[in-house]
Amino acid sequence: MDATPPAHPAQAKLSFFLGSALRLRFERTGDPADLERSIGHLEAAARALPSDDSDGAGMRNGLGIVLRARFRRTGDPADLDRGIGQFEAALRITPPGDPSRARYMNNLGNALQVRFERTGDPADLDRAITTAQAAVHATPAGHPDRPATLANLGNPLRARFELTGDLADLDRAVVIAREVVRDTPSSHPNLGMYLSNLGLVLRIRFDRTGDLADLNQGIITAEEAVHATPADHPDRFVYLNNLGGALRTRFRRTGHLVDLDRGIGHLDAAVLAAPSDHPDRAMHLSNLGEALQIRFGRTGDPADLDRAVSTAQAAVDAAPPDRPDWAAYANNLGGALRARFRQSGDLADLAEAIGHLEAAVRAAPPDHPDRAGNLLNLGRARLQRFERTGDRTDLDAAVSAFSEAQDVVSAAPSIRIEAAMGVAQLLADSEVERAAEAAEAAVRLLPEVTLRRLERSDQQHALSDFAGLAGDAAALALAGSWGTRRERATRALQLLEAGRAVLLSLALDARSDLTDLHRKRPELAARFVRLRDQLDQPTSSTDLTGSTDPTGYTALTSYTDPTGSSDPAWVSDRTDTLTARRDRAVADWHRLARDFADTLAEIRDVDGFASFARPPATEELLAQTGQGPVVVFNISRYRSDALLLTPDGITQLELPQLTDAALRERVVSFHQALHTTTTDRNRSRRSEAQDVMNQVLQWLWDAAAGPVLEALGHHGQPPADTDWPRVWWVPGGLLGLLPLHAAGHHTDPADDPLRRTVLDRVISSHVPTVRALRYARQQVREHVPPETSAQGLVVAMPTTPGLPRSGRLDHVADEAEMLRRHLPRAVLLSEPDPNSGPADGPRPETPTKAAVLALLPESSIVHFACHGTSHPTDPSQSLLLLHDHESDPLTVASLIPVRLEQAQLAYLSACRTAVIDTADLVDEAIHLTSAFQLAGFPHVVGTLWEIDDQIAVTVADAFYTHLRAPNGSIDTGRAAWALHQAVRGVRDGHDLPGRLDRTRIPFLWAAYLHAGA
Repeated sequence: MDATPPAHPAQAKLSFFLGSALRLRFERTGDPADLERSIGHLEAAARALPSDDSDGAGMRNGLGIVLRARFRRTGDPADLDRGIGQFEAALRITPPGDPSRARYMNNLGNALQVRFERTGDPADLDRAITTAQAAVHATPAGHPDRPATLANLGNPLRARFELTGDLADLDRAVVIAREVVRDTPSSHPNLGMYLSNLGLVLRIRFDRTGDLADLNQGIITAEEAVHATPADHPDRFVYLNNLGGALRTRFRRTGHLVDLDRGIGHLDAAVLAAPSDHPDRAMHLSNLGEALQIRFGRTGDPADLDRAVSTAQAAVDAAPPDRPDWAAYANNLGGALRARFRQSGDLADLAEAIGHLEAAVRAAPPDHPDRAGNLLNLGRARLQRFERTGDRTDLDAAVSAFSEAQDVVSAAPSIRIEAAMGVAQLLADSEVERAAEAAEAAVRLLPEVTLRRLERSDQQHALSDFAGLAGDAAALALAGSWGTRRERATRALQLLEAGRAVLLSLALDARSDLTDLHRKRPELAARFVRLRDQLDQPTSSTDLTGSTDPTGYTALTSYTDPTGSSDPAWVSDRTDTLTARRDRAVADWHRLARDFADTLAEIRDVDGFASFARPPATEELLAQTGQGPVVVFNISRYRSDALLLTPDGITQLELPQLTDAALRERVVSFHQALHTTTTDRNRSRRSEAQDVMNQVLQWLWDAAAGPVLEALGHHGQPPADTDWPRVWWVPGGLLGLLPLHAAGHHTDPADDPLRRTVLDRVISSHVPTVRALRYARQQVREHVPPETSAQGLVVAMPTTPGLPRSGRLDHVADEAEMLRRHLPRAVLLSEPDPNSGPADGPRPETPTKAAVLALLPESSIVHFACHGTSHPTDPSQSLLLLHDHESDPLTVASLIPVRLEQAQLAYLSACRTAVIDTADLVDEAIHLTSAFQLAGFPHVVGTLWEIDDQIAVTVADAFYTHLRAPNGSIDTGRAAWALHQAVRGVRDGHDLPGRLDRTRIPFLWAAYLHAGA
């Protein structure tokens, strides 16, 4: 609706004010009639003045605002183009230095971003960012327009991240969004928008990095946005959409159905509240459809699936095919149809799904991050049809789709890894070389999963998605025909070192020898250590409670009032419901990660430090074989091998009996027998269980240890007058759940010189990777000579608070007394017996976590006699049960930041300190034994299962006896030999009462292992 052109400039000004007032009412009520009248009056006002009249700048700016608003309402691109023209005209006729220029630049940048979202033209986005940056620079801190101006810079930065995958843009967008919320008063009408935008960028960063703290905080912020917005506000449906999508995302991370149900409720409400002709309606429909599909996958409710398909179809129908986000809607519809095919088996559904997924791939620009996800889904659909019909065309198309997805460099590394794994799996039988290349590419991408930025639990979750990846890649490398056998073995070792114990390796690389750097650039070395140590500390973000489609959410934009009026209260302080400590913790964590990466890059630019904190070269790993061979096992679905590292190089030994299926079967039967041995009161069943354990140990010899020792030339027991040879075992994966060091036919005659057992041929040590062995030996070189008298710490827990009387360890007091004889300088921390009377002398200090951590730095030998437990789902929470284990546990995670300069030996006389129960993380070696190694102990004695309280005293006594050098001093370098002798003595019944044949009861002696140097 147009208005009659005013006859006088004063009338033009009146039309301008009337049009502005109508716009404000439209923004409050959403009445389209107000918007049309506003446009009419503002157009009339703009026509009344010459095009170069500077007095008309505000009028043109105001007209641009309402034209952009109508575009949002109707989706007519002509309105948006005209609006941008009006903003440009306002800037042209506004002289430099005029304070209004910042406002006009702000609005122009905003409109350019909106046009980018409509057309996908990167030139519009780059210009939007440049213009918004200029507006921010022109708007001083404390100015009432500052929050709106910052918001309109953060939004295009977020959009550019979604286009290019550059995490720096997203980090800046998060910082800006936080500043905007912080500086906006609680009474401001735009607060809900700013809160929702902050929640959005935090959710998007979670999608990229996997940082659960970001997602939890984003949900809290999105909820505040909804609560801060009146029910009749025209934009409230946008905030509901963003909140619902964030809750849906958290369900995918945690599996909590309440999040998904709540998310669907909010998404439903958003669809109902959005005007039927709103251009963003398609996005809201698509989000709802995806959430319904996810819930069907969890509950199996066919009503959810049917509604998911119809809603996703409505989204595709509602959006013009030339919109950049149309590809996402087509992708979601294809996913819903695939889900329905899996339920119904109707090939028509699958064919339709493939059609939509192919359209989604065509619609996405070649270098857009989302294209990788679309290709991944297309490949899965094609593979489904091949499995149903056997048509090789579909198989070839699946391989092609996965390959293309792998090569989208702007996509999230996790998507590219999954695509590369798909290529490897499909080509393993037909094109092994190409499969090996794809699997290797996947392993090489692992460090790009931004692990340094994540909390420990998020790191573990990210890696659990790639369980077995390194093993498959190594197996395919060995199966190929390229190069020599040694070259293939070297390539396999490099892949295993890169893809196993990733978190441990990150820490090892960061704790490399800094001596040379300290000497050449002391200030740079000090900064590296400071940032590294800060990153290793747990953050408070862990206390937060609380289809990855970046286009599926709306970041709203704000326009500055063209009248220039402002409320001074905008700059007043506000008590924000967002916890300031929470904001700082998460923001500081990401800042630290960026600073650490920048510092690493600066160090590597220094001459001679290009490989600083990088994985060691193969030559450096082979240097670890001087004291004995290192045996790296690899068991995969494709084949099983041992890589034998000796001073002569790396050789490969294929192990055909050690199949993945056979290993899984033996692990299950062994641990079931263990459970029977420790819980069943029936003597006959316990005896049968011990027989099963012996059978597994015999199989372990026949399939793994025996062939390896024969290949290494260890054909029998060493002569009495020679030193025993040593072997370092790197079991990897599920093999680490079995006592490889105890493999053998222990029922062979004890006097047989060819007795088929590991214990009777070599001294065993365990390490998670060759790199970890290198690190352990570096710690030996840094410590005082082992011949010196060692300061010790003994922690004794005969009783444990919170455990029943059956958990009492009756022989721990005997163990502590025995240790007093072996370690006279040891400090004793002991749990007081609640049933004992007054002590004759001063009581030892209570063994709390704080007391232990305070004494560790000055202790070269530490001995724990207590209960230990392995956490079933989060290995970082495995712990030693001290006095305060219920309130402040000594967990694996709590040991990660610890660094010790005097550490030499840690003896963990506790249950299950060298085992991990989480199947998807068995390659990571996250347990108490590795945690003590990382803290600086080059030698650690750990256990694979529950140990007998009385036998523990005998083993420890023998261990410390054999630890003494001929001159009587403690020599921790003898730790592996000492444990070997102690365990053999128990197995063979030396110095033990009774006539029980302990060779038939591996439960009593086979749990103990030496780890490290």
